[in-house]
Amino acid sequence: MFELMKCDLIDKMGDDLRVANAARVSFAKWKEEMDSRDESLIDFLARHKHESPFMHVMMSYRCTAPIPIARQLWKSHIGLASQDDNVAWNEESRRYITNEPTFFMPTEWRGKPENKKQGSGGALNSSLSAIVAANLEFVCNDALERYQLLLHWGVAPEQARLILPQAAMTSWIWTGSLMAFVRICRLRVDSEAQAEAQQFGKLLMGHCTEHFPISTLALLKPIGEL
Repeated sequence: MFELMKCDLIDKMGDDLRVANAARVSFAKWKEEMDSRDESLIDFLARHKHESPFMHVMMSYRCTAPIPIARQLWKSHIGLASQDDNVAWNEESRRYITNEPTFFMPTEWRGKPENKKQGSGGALNSSLSAIVAANLEFVCNDALERYQLLLHWGVAPEQARLILPQAAMTSWIWTGSLMAFVRICRLRVDSEAQAEAQQFGKLLMGHCTEHFPISTLALLKPIGEL
């Protein structure tokens, strides 16, 4: 019934050397093996904001997150539209599917902040956290039963889904350039982002650093290590 957030890599195109070669093509040059000069070139590109070479390497993910977190990530995606058109998002739709939904249970419950501009305060004590978690589990179970009942009555799936809570999970395919995903991570791994968005951002960043370690580090240098 409850599910963790996921960000699974489906496919990728290119590597760090591709970034360097994309920049080097201006001089009609191409290399087959990477060396320290390529690392220096990538660092130069990042420091001087020559971003287009970082758009020639791509990644495609299958993601799962609760609806509010997915919408925050979508807002980041929309914000990139004018900067990087190589970003695609295709999401499952409960207008068409009626399989049993899953839900998200936070690993930590946080209190209301003193500063209204902050999203949340410190962690609740264990006793109160257990009560809050039990309430969420009750609501999700109740919503699931009523959702299935509406479908049984013949209600259109696009309307039956209205009874599902914000904790319901959604899945999507997300494809984009390394440049785009580093920008998104920069927004969502920030200490002022919602904790759950930070968790997802770290999953995303993990793939970037694993498959494009030199380029990702170079792009992050201006803001420090995350």
